[in-house]
Amino acid sequence: MALHITTSLAAVLAFILVWLSWATIMARVKHDTDIGDAGIDAVRRAVRGHGNFTEYAPLALALVGLLEYQGAPRILVAALAVVFVTGRIFHPFGIRQPKSPNFARVVGFLSTLLVLVVGAGYALYMTWA
Repeated sequence: MALHITTSLAAVLAFILVWLSWATIMARVKHDTDIGDAGIDAVRRAVRGHGNFTEYAPLALALVGLLEYQGAPRILVAALAVVFVTGRIFHPFGIRQPKSPNFARVVGFLSTLLVLVVGAGYALYMTWA
C-alpha cells in the first residue's frame, strides 16, 4: 500500500525542518552564539521554534501515516496533514514575536493540538470500533 499523503507530509515537514534549522543557524551566527542561546532572546526564540517542531512533527507524522495505512478516509488524512503543516508554518512566526500569545502562535499550537486530538481519537475509533 502506497502512503502518498504521508510521504508528501514527510517531504513538506523535511523542508520546514531545514528552514527552521537554517533560521537557528543564522540567529546563532548573527549573535556569535555557538551552543545554547547565551541569554539572547532572538536566539532563544529560534532554538525553541526549531525544538518545538521536532517535538511535535514525529508524532503527527506517525499518526497520519498509521491512519492512512489503516484505511482512514482519505479526506480526513489529507485534512490532518494540511492542518498540521499550516500550524507548523504559522508557529515559528508567532514564536518570534515578543508579544505572546499572538495570532500566528495561537493558530500554530491550536492546529497542532487539533491534529493530535482528532488523529488520536480516530486512531482509537478505528482500532476498537
